[in-house]
Amino acid sequence: MAVVRLHGVLREEAGFRELEVDGANLGEVLQKLPERVREVLGRYSKYLVFLVDGRVIRDMSTPLKRGDVVDVTIFVGGGWGFGSRIVHCLISIPPIAPRVRIRLGGARGHPGAPHLW
Repeated sequence: MAVVRLHGVLREEAGFRELEVDGANLGEVLQKLPERVREVLGRYSKYLVFLVDGRVIRDMSTPLKRGDVVDVTIFVGGGWGFGSRIVHCLISIPPIAPRVRIRLGGARGHPGAPHLW
């Protein structure tokens, strides 16, 4: 049985924070979610990011074992555009690099441009 955790707007709209679902792979687990949760995931399907035990998974046939934690969140894009350059960030739970911070302002002389330090 896998633990499925919904984050952000997915949690708010579906009304669930965490569910235990039985399934052999990621696709099967997602199919066994309550209808309300599947509707919400369908609405945001272009932006969904799945993490199994902290690793980004794109293959729905990825096998799951008892106790795996499946985090479902959405890809967040945004930033400051400089011609064709746009900053994108992936918000993942749990954080992949907890020591990396993003500061707004002053990157390469552009006020409000994000940069890492």
